[in-house]
Amino acid sequence: MPKQLNCSTCGAPLDPHTGALTTQCPYCGNRLVLPESAQARGAHVSFHVAHDRRKKSNAAVWIAGVVIGGVVIIGLVVAFLVMGSISQSPTIVGIPKSVPAPPPAIPVPPGTRPPISAESNFASVALEFGSEGIGAGQFKDARAVAVDGDGRIYVGEYSGGRVQVFDAEGKFLTQWMVDRERVLVNLAADRKGTVYAVHSNAILRYEGPTGRLLGDVPKSPGSRYENYSDAYVALDGSLYVIGTNDNILRISPEGEVRTVVDTRERIGERVSLDKLAVDGTGTVYALDRMSSMVFKFAPDGRFVNRFGGRGEKPGQLFSPHNIAIDGQGRVYVSDTFRAVHVFDGNGLYLDSFGGREVTFGITINDRNEIFAALRNRHKIVKFALKKS
Repeated sequence: MPKQLNCSTCGAPLDPHTGALTTQCPYCGNRLVLPESAQARGAHVSFHVAHDRRKKSNAAVWIAGVVIGGVVIIGLVVAFLVMGSISQSPTIVGIPKSVPAPPPAIPVPPGTRPPISAESNFASVALEFGSEGIGAGQFKDARAVAVDGDGRIYVGEYSGGRVQVFDAEGKFLTQWMVDRERVLVNLAADRKGTVYAVHSNAILRYEGPTGRLLGDVPKSPGSRYENYSDAYVALDGSLYVIGTNDNILRISPEGEVRTVVDTRERIGERVSLDKLAVDGTGTVYALDRMSSMVFKFAPDGRFVNRFGGRGEKPGQLFSPHNIAIDGQGRVYVSDTFRAVHVFDGNGLYLDSFGGREVTFGITINDRNEIFAALRNRHKIVKFALKKS
């Protein structure tokens, strides 16, 4: 009589198909490779077993199934308890502590961004306008902003030569072009509507409302070639510029170069000044973007002090871009880490506002309203002070 083939796991009788190489136990699911004799006999292995032997085998299968089922259940319970203790214990080396699943993301409609936040009690958003593009009121890389005595707002693109003009409420009025071949470093405007476009080696004067070219700004005495990095119009109409070797020049409204301050000699070290602003007393604040420092000069050119420095703590500047002064003598510095930092006239840190926006150009009107060019949002934002 052929030998009965049983499962090696649970002992149940197997009934392989004729010619099959493997078979699967119908009770425990184990699959095993058949011996050559079983492959040849196929189904005859079990079908010719005596009836009484089949009954004994079925009883054995039932007992084995009960035993195996109990073992499996006990194993699952033990594994569950062990894994639960591991997930709660952070001291087991090599097994990370379980962490809760993150909350579901809040969907944001396409093309929208979180609102601009002042993040302080110092100032709030009073007006914003602009979007990305090349149409009226749209910007591609707006980094310069200026305001004239009538409240007109001038916004300049860093490259391409485009200057757009808006009214005090941000309504588009017109546009005109400056030199397309040179980058536009900054814009400045006087109270009469004359706009100064700062390029790397020249400053050109325009009639702001129309864009008519009025001429260029003269060089310092004895200078055949002058590099410019910024210009600022003081309340008396004089123009302060940063020229070659970081000298600060004061130019009269008639175009006469009246004073030249050798800032490196006054400070006693080499600096790299980029932007400047002048308060109502003639005190000059110059920004060195390389060191993230602001240097203060008295009206007679004497060096007073410095403040700022690179960093992310209150009173430090991460990546400053521009500087402005309000009617109370407070100093505002635009930054990429936090939109606008505020200092008093002696360099004491007061506050910051505007959120973590990439802010380039900044200017202030007679009402102490701050206009900032937010490059990452392609917007111009007006902040109104909450504190006098």
